[in-house]
Formats: sequence, C-alpha cells, structure tokens
Amino acid sequence: MKAAKIKYLRAGSIDEAIQHTLTADGPKYMAGGQSMMPMMNLRLAMPGTVIEISDIPALRESRHVDG
Repeated sequence: MKAAKIKYLRAGSIDEAIQHTLTADGPKYMAGGQSMMPMMNLRLAMPGTVIEISDIPALRESRHVDG
C-alpha cells in the first residue's frame, strides 16, 4: 500500500517551520522519516501536511545549558 496524498513543505528555519505549522492542515514534522514513512504507507499515520525540518541548522546539535 502507498501513502495517501499529502502536502509536503520544507522549512529552512525554525521560524519558517512554525509558520508552516500555523497554515497547514494536520501537520507533522519529519526529520528523516525512518518511522513515519512506513506508518504512512500502511495508513497508520495520515497527516495532511508533512513539514521537513532536517535542513534547519539550529536543530542539528543539542547541548546542556544551565537553567
């Protein structure tokens, strides 16, 4: 089975991802899709819009900050 038709958006910044979220129909974020794509193919997940966030540089690292 193949995934249902969706709207696919690619965000280049956190602000752009937030703007896409505010205007999208049933949005889900994706940064790779290793688990979401198989679920979509089996129709276990059916988002109206997928927002790709893997190209956002600010999300490529994590660090501990006091407070």
